[in-house]
Formats: sequence, structure tokens, C-alpha cells
Amino acid sequence: NCGSISIFGNRIDNAKIKTIRDIRKQNISMIFQHFALFPHKTVLENVAYPLEILKKPKEECHTNALEMIKKVEHHAICNIPVSSVRWLVS
Repeated sequence: NCGSISIFGNRIDNAKIKTIRDIRKQNISMIFQHFALFPHKTVLENVAYPLEILKKPKEECHTNALEMIKKVEHHAICNIPVSSVRWLVS
């Protein structure tokens, strides 16, 4: 036995592909060096977008996105278009 790999208690080293995809969609995020931000949307709308893709209710998307923005102490820029926040796009 050479061990196992678990994410939040779910073994993935011997899991079915669908199970691994579900875990990835629900529990794992990736951050890329160059973001694909929507310049016509606000910071809040860009943060909420992944939840919208998952077909979450709009209010839930907004609330969760605002909570995440507050965690990184950038809530003052929520309603500013991304294109105006130079350090986000440069």
C-alpha cells in the first residue's frame, strides 16, 4: 500500500472520473497568472460570474461574491468596472 489521496474526506486516487469532476467543481479553485476578466463588468460581477455559470440564484451569487471580496479587503472597489482598476488588469 502506497497511500491514498483525499480531498475533504473523499478519496480521489481510485474514484470514478465523474466523482473527481464533481469534487473539482465544488471544492477546488484555480488561480491563473493572467486573468480572463470581463472589462465591461464590475469587480463584483466578475467575482460572481463562476457562480452564475453554476446556475446559482443571482442573489446568492452577489452575496457570496461580496463575502469573498470582503475577505481580501477590497470591498471598496466592488462596483468599479474592472477596466478602471489598473492593478487588477496589469
